[in-house]
Amino acid sequence: MAFWAMSVYLFVPDKKRVLPLILVSFYLAAGALKFNLEWLSGAALIAVSPVKGPLLTASLFYVVILECFLILGLLVKSVRIRTLTILQLCAFHTISWFFVGYFYPLIMFCLLTITVLTLRNQNSSLLSDFFERKLRRSAYVVLSLFLIAQLIPKVLSKDPSLGGLLRISSETMFDSTSFCYYQFLKYDKNDIQEMKPFDTSRTIRVRCDPIVYLSQLQKICKDDPNGTYDFALYTRKSTDLRYQTVIDIQNICSQKYNLLWAELFQGRH
Repeated sequence: MAFWAMSVYLFVPDKKRVLPLILVSFYLAAGALKFNLEWLSGAALIAVSPVKGPLLTASLFYVVILECFLILGLLVKSVRIRTLTILQLCAFHTISWFFVGYFYPLIMFCLLTITVLTLRNQNSSLLSDFFERKLRRSAYVVLSLFLIAQLIPKVLSKDPSLGGLLRISSETMFDSTSFCYYQFLKYDKNDIQEMKPFDTSRTIRVRCDPIVYLSQLQKICKDDPNGTYDFALYTRKSTDLRYQTVIDIQNICSQKYNLLWAELFQGRH
């Protein structure tokens, strides 16, 4: 998100009007990810919440409403509505610090200064200008590119929250809490040996990311190009009952494609 904002600031004309629009797009994309059981049930939270029961449920629904609907208050002409929206976002990111650590809230606080600095200098409703096509063409190009980046994993993957490569272009915050296991077999003459050679992260968002395993498989094949190995990765979200086969590669070192792209060649079943 910081790179998107910096790119708009450096290269897009009329940046004072486009930056609030791309900022709102960040929240809309994040809110769209939360329209699922993982978030609304609290299963996606990566820390134990200090509140429980109905209050927690109400808070989770409120975040979706804030990011998908109330966020549009940043684009209206009224200074009061924009101020109220900014205060709600500040409260949200302050609380989120407890769950996700400092990095993401600080990024968002920095990006929100865009709206604070222009709080009294916005002479029209950006929301109306957007729908009435009063903005420069470059603004619509940037917003369209951002939308396409969010749609890529949705279109090309059955469940992008379980994948890795395809979701690089899009926002991935709080999409799921994943659990996984893998099977790695080495064939040596008439012997089949199951191995556990991988260094995996404890970080929830990447511990089941296929790229974590595929990058290490690539190194294994580099060290032993004539070796015969099979690899399969099975993953599920915390609210799923069954695991899905995310990666299933036989004789991995004989594959002609780069292993980092192997996920694109795998069918989900």
